[in-house]
Amino acid sequence: MSHSDDIVELILSASQKRFGRYGLSKTTMSEIASDIGMSKASLYYYFKDKESIFKAVAAKEQGDFEDKMKKAINAETTAKKMLLDYNIYRIKLLQKLLTIAKLSNENYKQVKPLMRLQMNSFKKNEISIVGEILKTGAERKEFRIKDVNAGAELFIDILRGLRQERFSCFIEKGIFNIPYKEYHKLKEQSELFTEIFLKALCIK
Repeated sequence: MSHSDDIVELILSASQKRFGRYGLSKTTMSEIASDIGMSKASLYYYFKDKESIFKAVAAKEQGDFEDKMKKAINAETTAKKMLLDYNIYRIKLLQKLLTIAKLSNENYKQVKPLMRLQMNSFKKNEISIVGEILKTGAERKEFRIKDVNAGAELFIDILRGLRQERFSCFIEKGIFNIPYKEYHKLKEQSELFTEIFLKALCIK
């Protein structure tokens, strides 16, 4: 890792802590710079604004999630367990990102275009990860599936639909502190769908 990479990592780590405590709307570039003993001008050399930093923090969290799932795929566990674990990790990631953000409605309007691009990229990676899980299950004779890519896309689309159904009414109102019961309900619905999905795949 280069010196520049070390500095970016330091910036993201400090920013994540500040976002988590105060939210994006109440965080300034000056505060982030002060947290790491850097001049504001130096911080602007690496990031043009706090929204760009937030996007990078979100990308890092998503990258950590993807790495965790790839390790699970390579571990000696069943494909069925991989898919069930995937749900758990996915909801935890969503909860973490929304907690870090603590966005105001104004900030959400600023970040939304950036996050839309980020989420579209993440969706492609999610489909790839689930595709690997389904492929692993088929190779181990756990699953019976003709089209792994189509199955992975269907799985992710439905999970995203469940999330949209539960959270959209809050986010549209600028409410990002989603009640715990909504996460719990999403977890229940996601697990139920995954069980139904697995029943269609598993070889008896």
